[in-house]
Amino acid sequence: MRTAVTLSGGRDSRTVLALLRDYGVAAALTFCTRENRETAVAKQVADAAKIPHVLVRRDPHFYGKLLERTTSLIGSEVRGVAHGYAIVDVGLADKFDVIVGGYLSDTLLKDHFMPLTQLNRLRKKSVRERVLALVRPQTPQIASGTRWAASEDLLCPSIRDQVLARRRDRRARIAEIRPESADEWQGFWPVSRQHDVGSAWANNRLFASDELFYFRKVVEVAVRLSPSDRFAGSVAHETFNRLCGPLNAVINANTGIAASADDTEEGKFFKNLRRTGRLDEFRNLTPSDTPWNDVQHSWADPVKLLLHSPDWQRYRELVLHSPELDALRSILSPAAQDMLAHFKSNYDPRVAMAMLQMGLHIKHNLNWRC
Repeated sequence: MRTAVTLSGGRDSRTVLALLRDYGVAAALTFCTRENRETAVAKQVADAAKIPHVLVRRDPHFYGKLLERTTSLIGSEVRGVAHGYAIVDVGLADKFDVIVGGYLSDTLLKDHFMPLTQLNRLRKKSVRERVLALVRPQTPQIASGTRWAASEDLLCPSIRDQVLARRRDRRARIAEIRPESADEWQGFWPVSRQHDVGSAWANNRLFASDELFYFRKVVEVAVRLSPSDRFAGSVAHETFNRLCGPLNAVINANTGIAASADDTEEGKFFKNLRRTGRLDEFRNLTPSDTPWNDVQHSWADPVKLLLHSPDWQRYRELVLHSPELDALRSILSPAAQDMLAHFKSNYDPRVAMAMLQMGLHIKHNLNWRC
């Protein structure tokens, strides 16, 4: 069986590579629109593992066209980012029996989805913070990183109330199984539109693939971890250090320092970048004609994509000037309709993408005029 591993410059995919290389890995695949720090680091990791490295080249407008392609594949149930299309486009899907990814493999081992209130309770406070907490009332904080947190006020009241009712019911059912972490688990169990598992689902429709995120043993370990075990990635760090071995000596493309570094070291590194004015240079490539691709990772800048991509402008025009938009207006607040028509840099791109995805799905699949 010919097996390939999708390899980024981060830690999760190199963990998958470290675990599988003794069983035979035919190639390490790295998505690439512009060569950058991610592609360079991935090559270093592949070379260290003695695995052939292959760049999966993408058209500069790949991410512009991806929404329409993914929506035609999966509808609007989960986010339209089947980035695995790049593997199909270059003919690699037929070269391997299975392609294994590390996407989100470490998520359940750390505090990625933990509500801010719980994170703040676990975080070590300075003396000043402890004193201020005694004299100032604490403002409740919602969980960050969820589409719901960014979009609650963008739904019309009747739809928002229905969603809230379903969320309460969902949380109650999850709390029967995970009483301590129900707020966290409802974001992605068994699958949710709140978090970025949509691409994993969609990619499974494109070719034979697997994701470590779904492995039963990872879940079995994760459910036994307390919040304090997962806080600040302590368990995830130790797990990576043990499993990756010498591959951890290669830098993490996301942080610019060794993958074995802890959160404190990463914090110092980024503090120095800000102090010396080099943070923008660290995060971005030199400007190009497709600014959403001027990044140091293997995705695209979503804000610049929505602002500058001619494909996304076409999506807006298609949805805005179609009779089917009435279906969207029936569930969106006025603020959401403004976001749909005029995307601005301070808007949440995930929400705007979701609305356009729904609009495309409605237009192409449902006859609302009957």
